[in-house]
Parts: sequence; structure tokens; C-alpha cells
Amino acid sequence: MSGLHKPAITLNKPATIDIPAIDRSKLKPIDSNQVVPGMIIFHPTFGAGKVVNLEGLGVQKKAKVVFREGGSRTLLLKFAKLYIQAD
Repeated sequence: MSGLHKPAITLNKPATIDIPAIDRSKLKPIDSNQVVPGMIIFHPTFGAGKVVNLEGLGVQKKAKVVFREGGSRTLLLKFAKLYIQAD
């Protein structure tokens, strides 16, 4: 089988986003209409993350969040239980 070459595969490392540590004792629930891009949030399953994009309106509103430990996820905000750190 000479002459056959496997295609080159380039793996891109996911972009790293600086997500500060969250003090879980200071978490408070946040309503979906308060979520904005750039916000640092906490999700009970995925942990701390940063909102990078919003799309849709009302009950169809979704947020793309990059999590420190879980990669990126798109969350339907009407079901997502999100928290922010109170000052």
C-alpha cells in the first residue's frame, strides 16, 4: 500500500479563559434575564465558568459558557441553575 498517506491531523488546544476562584459560601442564584456575556457564573454540575455568548429570547434564551473543568457548554437558561458570587 505504498503511496497512501494518512491525512495530517491538527489538534487545536481549546482557548484558555481566566476564570477566578469562586467562594461557594457567597453564591446567590441569578435569574436568566440577568446573565450577560463576560459574567463569571457557577453551575452545580460543571463548576465555575464564563459566559461567552447569548442567543435567543425568552424561554429559548441560551448561553454558551466556557467552564474551568468541563469545556464549553450551551445551556438553555430556563433550566440552568446558575449562581454568581455575591460581593
